[in-house]
Amino acid sequence: MPDSPLPPEPIITRWGTWLEAAIFYANNYEKFAAVVRRLEDDAESVKKLKLLIEERSVQNELIFIKTHLCFLPECLKQLENQGMSLYDSISIVQDVKSKIIRIPGEKGKRLKSKLDNVLEKNVGFKTLEQYSTILTGDGEGNEDIKVEMIPKFKYAPITSVDVERSFSIYKHILDSRRCNFTEENLEMYIVCNYNA
Repeated sequence: MPDSPLPPEPIITRWGTWLEAAIFYANNYEKFAAVVRRLEDDAESVKKLKLLIEERSVQNELIFIKTHLCFLPECLKQLENQGMSLYDSISIVQDVKSKIIRIPGEKGKRLKSKLDNVLEKNVGFKTLEQYSTILTGDGEGNEDIKVEMIPKFKYAPITSVDVERSFSIYKHILDSRRCNFTEENLEMYIVCNYNA
């Protein structure tokens, strides 16, 4: 595929990368299909790929994703940012919800239903939404909420990305090759890694 970038490689645990890959293939479908058609390999995977590129349903799915979900990878990346305020994070989710609600057809209804179900079951997200409205001065608290705790939620993350980053840092810190790590060095190392 001359004049085309390499296709993105999706990461299993990151949904945005799968959508980026689908959007890439939607943008470069004919070029990609032409390359696949020229393959002369008898491998079973090549045969399956040649059949798949001719299926209209695959093309239709890519068109649907590119048309209606192209905004989602960027929103997911934004939610991964460190130091984002709770209000900004909640606003991104509400923006995604408003865009998904506007997707027409049966697939749009299924996406809306799935999103509603996920958010409905997530009690923690509802609590964070309530805290966000209190922090902006628009909401009302209830007797279960301690007044001194709410301001501490100003920069509360709504994703587990920070936790996953912490695990990666700790894994590196606690590597088996670190036999001579003193307590003072550990403290400095942690400060450097978390304040970088």
